[in-house]
Order: sequence, then C-alpha cells, then structure tokens
Amino acid sequence: MDDAAHSRELRRQQRFKTRDRVFAVLYTDVLLLGKVVDVSLKGLAFQYVTFAEGNGEWAKGMADLEVFENSSSRYWRVPFCSVVYDLEVPLEVRFSYSYQLRRCGIHFGDLSREQCTQVASLIEHVRFDSLGKQVLELPSTGV
Repeated sequence: MDDAAHSRELRRQQRFKTRDRVFAVLYTDVLLLGKVVDVSLKGLAFQYVTFAEGNGEWAKGMADLEVFENSSSRYWRVPFCSVVYDLEVPLEVRFSYSYQLRRCGIHFGDLSREQCTQVASLIEHVRFDSLGKQVLELPSTGV
C-alpha cells in the first residue's frame, strides 16, 4: 500500500475540532477522563493521561460515554458506544514519571433521532468556528 492510500481519510462524517472546555468520561473496565479533541455525528476522539504504563489496561470493547462542557450545563450521555482505538501519543519530552498521553477513538453506533439531534447541538456549540448557515445533515435512523 502506498503512502497516499494509507493516509487517506476513511471517515464518512466531517470531524470538528472542539474548544478546550469539552471533556469525556468513558466507562469500560477502566474509568477514563479526558479532553475531547474532535467530534462528528458518528463518534469522537479524546486524549487522556494514564499512569498505567504498558500494562494493557487500555480502553477496549463496548462502553458508556458521558460528554460535558465545564463552562456550561451541557451534558450528554451515549450508552453502548464502541472503542475504535486507544493509542499512545508520543511525547517530545519524557519525564521521570511513569505516565502516558493516550488518544481514544469512540464510535457512537446506532443513535436515536433525539440523540443525533443532541450530537448536532453539541457540535454546533463546542466547535471552534460557528456553523453559520451550514446545516448538519442528520443520519437517518430506523427508530
């Protein structure tokens, strides 16, 4: 596989970078709290710090997710989402402490129409630039 094909974006939904005040709590075998990096109508990515160096206790499988903004009362819960990846983010400087910065990707799965509307509202509220007249197209659901 050539580099161009390898680096091609495979996501179908546009991702939006978020402001610094948006956080996620992931409930799996381990509890993770981190800063949301980007969000789309189908999932999000967040970064977190762990002190469990190399013991394999990373997020995996099915999970419940809570997203909140610390400067408002916005709160959103997504049950039954799945962890797509959980990878170490290389640091330029290593400290003497045994910790890692990690990035975790979450897929929301099948959302109800109401949940899709909540995600669209979250994106509109927390993304860096305003949506202006652009309308987020909500995916159709069987609900």
